[in-house]
Amino acid sequence: MSVIMNSNLSFHSLQWNACAVLHKRIKSFCEGYRQNVALVGKDREGIHYLLEHYVLPRRYQGLVYICVDASYSEQYDIFRNIAYSLLSQLSGKEDTLDALIQDADREGKLAQTTAQIKDILKRKKCTAKDLTNLLTSFIEESSSRCILIVEEFSAMAEIFGDFFDELAKFILLQKMCMVVLTSSRMKEAERILGAELNLLFGNFEVVNMEKVSLIDGYLYFTDCIKPLTIPHYCIAFFVHLVQSNMAYYPAFTAKVKNTSVSDYEEMMRSVICDTLYERDSVFFQKFSNRIDILKEKYPRDFRGLLKILALMSKGYIRKHDLVFFSGQEKRKCVGNLSKLLEPGYIEACGNIYRITDSLFSFWLAHIFPLYLSCHRLDKEKRLHYFESAVNEELLIFKEDFYKGRIQRILELFSLFKNDTVTMDTQKIKFPLLRRTKLVNYPQEKLDLLVGEGDELVFVGIKEEETQDSDILNFLNKTDAVRTKNMKKIFISLGDMNASARLIAKESKVALWDRHELNTLFQIYNKPVLV
Repeated sequence: MSVIMNSNLSFHSLQWNACAVLHKRIKSFCEGYRQNVALVGKDREGIHYLLEHYVLPRRYQGLVYICVDASYSEQYDIFRNIAYSLLSQLSGKEDTLDALIQDADREGKLAQTTAQIKDILKRKKCTAKDLTNLLTSFIEESSSRCILIVEEFSAMAEIFGDFFDELAKFILLQKMCMVVLTSSRMKEAERILGAELNLLFGNFEVVNMEKVSLIDGYLYFTDCIKPLTIPHYCIAFFVHLVQSNMAYYPAFTAKVKNTSVSDYEEMMRSVICDTLYERDSVFFQKFSNRIDILKEKYPRDFRGLLKILALMSKGYIRKHDLVFFSGQEKRKCVGNLSKLLEPGYIEACGNIYRITDSLFSFWLAHIFPLYLSCHRLDKEKRLHYFESAVNEELLIFKEDFYKGRIQRILELFSLFKNDTVTMDTQKIKFPLLRRTKLVNYPQEKLDLLVGEGDELVFVGIKEEETQDSDILNFLNKTDAVRTKNMKKIFISLGDMNASARLIAKESKVALWDRHELNTLFQIYNKPVLV
């Protein structure tokens, strides 16, 4: 089994879980074991970038790849796309669809398949059953293994009303085709995968792209800029800006590698300016286009929507703050938040909202306002204001980055203001803490944070591997306190064994690992722990 590489990018240098899962499943499929996969995450462009640069170029010999993007396609277009993919890959030729059909007929191959294609082309309309029948005929006649990739798959129900019923039948009956689905509509995708595509056999392995570790992003960025080395906080700052959006990394790593500035902070300002600040830069055009789309779609509500985005980019993340500072009635503000939620501009994390694209948020906070201000005609003054803003961001980030882990966790808890935050499947109420203190137990390598306010909060923090004894020690130190409003949380920055998890669960102790802690740091716009 050989692999055809059509990309200069190295998959092996990229430590993203989604890539590892996909390549493992495709390899197993070639060996006879099929596991369908669904990639679910808010960043549509990032998922597309992953497929385009790290999956499709790394093709296994003998596999036929069929790619469908349901975002903008019509029924007939999707059929033509599938037909072309099947015939062109099997023949190894790139020609018109009509020419490929003629070649197949002339060579006496795929008679049933080409007959179906010609029938649909005459009708110029098709059904979901036509798609699955075409795939079935091709697989049976060619004896080929196929991988069907459907991007934004939830939209297929809008194109073909019965698509998921037909797809479910196809998956159950046809073992020679592996299906990869992607979606940025996370809740809708989860509903479909749990209902229409909840199959007796061959269920989908769901890869949540939101759980991509920023530590992996840090390692990837470091690998991409080799042999150049820059300070850790510089890499962390760039990763803080782009986060898990894989499509953004090449632009920033290329700029970093091409810079010859010896002053690292000047280098960072230069890179940010080249990629974001100038009007003709790709990201400036991309983000200003997002604003234009809102204006076109919601002409009456546009200014209110823009006001909310501007406030969120400046750190106003709580619903009541957005209502107050936007000057909008609560009902109107909630409606505008819903309009921003639907296309994925923002996400709701309980009563807290955040802009999903952190680079877009940075652009909104520091660049977009400058082109609307009184200094917009003075290019030098505008640039000076921008550089000052970047300097301030860098200074704050650098100070936070080099603080000790325990100190950063302590400061994180001081940010809570009776917030209800949703993290993965957990919904946690974070009370306002008026006083916090830290108690250290060096022999047990345990730190105990005690927060007093509307509730009493005990937080155990273990930087190394967590054992059963660590949870029991934490319980011994906190069980003596009896009060109604009390919360217990244990944070493990190392590994945690299964029995320790079980003890914590039975004792109603909330467990956070590094991923969950970093999720909170992201929500409150603080550097993650690397």
